[in-house]
Amino acid sequence: MKIEWINHASFVAEVDGITLICDPWIEGRVFNSSWAHLAATKFSYYDFSKITHIWFSHEHPDHFFPPNLKKIPEHLREKITVLYQKSKDGKVVEFCRQLGFQIKELEPLCEYRLNEFVTVINDRVANDSDSWLFLKSSSGNFLNLNDCVFNNTSDLEKIYAITGEIDVLFTQFSYANWVGNKEDIASKNKFAEDKLREIKRNISVFKPTYTIPFASYVWFCSEANFHMNFNINKIDTVYRFINAHDTQALVFYPGDVWDLHAEFDSSSAIEKYLSDFDSHVEQKDFTKFEQISFDDLKTSAENYRNRHLKRNNRNKLKSYPPFSAFITDWNETIRFSYRDGLKREQGISATQADISFSSQNMKYCFDFDWGWSTIMVAGTFEKPSFGDFKRTEEYQWISTLNNIGKRMNGLAVRILLRLKHLYSKNSV
Repeated sequence: MKIEWINHASFVAEVDGITLICDPWIEGRVFNSSWAHLAATKFSYYDFSKITHIWFSHEHPDHFFPPNLKKIPEHLREKITVLYQKSKDGKVVEFCRQLGFQIKELEPLCEYRLNEFVTVINDRVANDSDSWLFLKSSSGNFLNLNDCVFNNTSDLEKIYAITGEIDVLFTQFSYANWVGNKEDIASKNKFAEDKLREIKRNISVFKPTYTIPFASYVWFCSEANFHMNFNINKIDTVYRFINAHDTQALVFYPGDVWDLHAEFDSSSAIEKYLSDFDSHVEQKDFTKFEQISFDDLKTSAENYRNRHLKRNNRNKLKSYPPFSAFITDWNETIRFSYRDGLKREQGISATQADISFSSQNMKYCFDFDWGWSTIMVAGTFEKPSFGDFKRTEEYQWISTLNNIGKRMNGLAVRILLRLKHLYSKNSV
């Protein structure tokens, strides 16, 4: 087994006639242009000529980034099979099919044979779209946990019952979502420490020979989330932490290649990442957006409102109380509800609003059903001191449901579906 490091959460595993690439985010800024790579990728789009399979863990753009996939030469796509978890909406596989890739949808916990020597098993985390991948071959195995967060050790032990002790574990090493307002240092430190505890738990369950920290080689490149850079788990600290827990840590820089069980010196990669981080933080090359006018935002809000009222139970949506948002680049508060649409709000101050962010962020949430989830991960917002952030969460929830092909039903339908679920469960 040979591992070629691509970037962030992406690597190529070459083993027994299969060349599989995981989560290829090659270039560009993601999460509404608020995350950027620490280091430039060396793997090119023409290097996909050697790839037989692509596995995507989930739909987040640092793992599945459509603009990059479109740049893979067309004549190469038809020779590559995309592996993806079976989903209700089928958006990812349909997009890849339209681009000319071969498709294999993975049923949860089913073993798939890629050739006579290599098999894979995939499953998603409960109540989430993130998924993990276990690859087994005659030459070695690995478990890619990407961004998966498990509620307890027993969930990991269920996976261990399938994998047993593993050769290589890939696990996220720093926070990757909103971690508190700018001044809230304690929350940032807690989220960072939680990630280290997750790594320790993963190692204790799977007992990997090697542990590769990944999925965190980014810097936060928006002025609104730049503060998140200063409490991350830096890779030198993570390397030492992993090595203290009965496994060997390996840190790779874009372009590095490693043969399973071969000696590898991580010091050069660590030094380069630390230098890259310092450079980005010093240069502050922020993504900048134009201010959105009230009229443009109102048009987006009305499209959002009509789209959701058409897809979901109208009465339920219209019962939601409005949320208020302080628009930072306007220095003004707006209010939105499914009943009344978008309104200017004179009586709510910046500290009393339910959420605070830019006009572009608000428009992004209205324009795309994945918009709210993107902003939550990007961390380009704040929770005002005296607002009620929970008011926004109802709207986030509807967007998330619709984005994965589901809808908010009325009370009667929800009761019927619940009864049907209970009947099916008892029948079994």
